[in-house]
Amino acid sequence: MAELKKGAKGKEVTQLQKDLNKAGAKPKLAEDGIFGAKTQTAVQAYQKKNKLKVTGTLNDETRASIKAGGPLPELPAIVASRIRHPSVPLFERYNEISIIAGQIELVDKDLQALATAVSTFVKKSFADDKKIRAMLTDRDVSIRQLEDIAHDFERARIKDPKSAAKLAKNAEAIEKSLTALEKKLAPLVTADITATSTMAKKISTVATKLAKIKD
Repeated sequence: MAELKKGAKGKEVTQLQKDLNKAGAKPKLAEDGIFGAKTQTAVQAYQKKNKLKVTGTLNDETRASIKAGGPLPELPAIVASRIRHPSVPLFERYNEISIIAGQIELVDKDLQALATAVSTFVKKSFADDKKIRAMLTDRDVSIRQLEDIAHDFERARIKDPKSAAKLAKNAEAIEKSLTALEKKLAPLVTADITATSTMAKKISTVATKLAKIKD
């Protein structure tokens, strides 16, 4: 719908004045259908009270708020932050460590002193990797769900506030589940990174000794 601003006249302005009076406009507006300075001030006061962008005009957001009878629903702050910053350094580091783990699997079988340790490491790493990757997949699915909800929320926030409120609750539930998953996942990833780094250092030490012998 067209934006109403100071200078506008007509039935829609009259309805706006009635809605503002019903919402508690002070001083009470004359319902004369003329969008004057007092109506503009009342709109600004309503927008500020209901946490809307203060424009002094009747835009779609303000219309939706008046229709809903108050502030429009918002996504939880933590969900909005999640959408803006989905990357977690700890989990990104895991992908880097996975490359090192793959290199460890190629250690020469002639390194007898290290063979047993490497064999044990690879078996445990494979089992842990399967579990961790399954959890990371679940994490990615949850983040995509939050992204989809955020996309639908922005459209529904003005057109269907009730639906938007439900989406916000769904997002909050997914975020809660996602936080619990990451709480379980973080120590597993940390332990795997530590084990892989330790094994890499052991191999590096042996390789250095062998290089010196060859020299």
